[in-house]
Amino acid sequence: KELGQIRFQYEDITEWNSEVQEPILQLFQQKDFSTIEQSININQDIDKIYQIISDFKYRSLWNRDADEFKFDENEINRIGTEHLCVVDGKNILFETTSLKLENNPYVYGEKIKSNSPFKEVANYFVLEKNEDDSIGVTLQFRITPGNLFKRLIVPLIKGKILKQLTKTLGNLKEVCESSDLRIVA
Repeated sequence: KELGQIRFQYEDITEWNSEVQEPILQLFQQKDFSTIEQSININQDIDKIYQIISDFKYRSLWNRDADEFKFDENEINRIGTEHLCVVDGKNILFETTSLKLENNPYVYGEKIKSNSPFKEVANYFVLEKNEDDSIGVTLQFRITPGNLFKRLIVPLIKGKILKQLTKTLGNLKEVCESSDLRIVA
């Protein structure tokens, strides 16, 4: 009452909701010839493992083949977030995607947005609790060739990629199980 009459305007935004697009979810597909996969068991809390995988500030601890990671430290990693990975002086732009898996919130995926010789290259980490309370971490690498010539190349590079996945998961296990590990929420 003491302020007197206050004038204001508003607009009903209910109809705007229909214009908002849902994020595109990358769905698990049947494994095919271009899917390369490796798994490992890690003795650590599933939330900590997920954070070490999805939080870019920890990425250099276990992805040691990259020279540098560039990302916005003030941005929370979510669907559509981009980060730059520098490998041998080459900039590779990645985008965080989502992967729908029945009743499993512990899936992290990202795809290459630049400098890929293939139509699409993506990798997914799937975390699942084992009966012995260890966490099974599966790293799935997917290549969509794009044409017949590139489709013929995939079998030739599978061995090299599998070796890299094994190395990456070994590094991740070492970091996750380290007694020196301090996770900052």
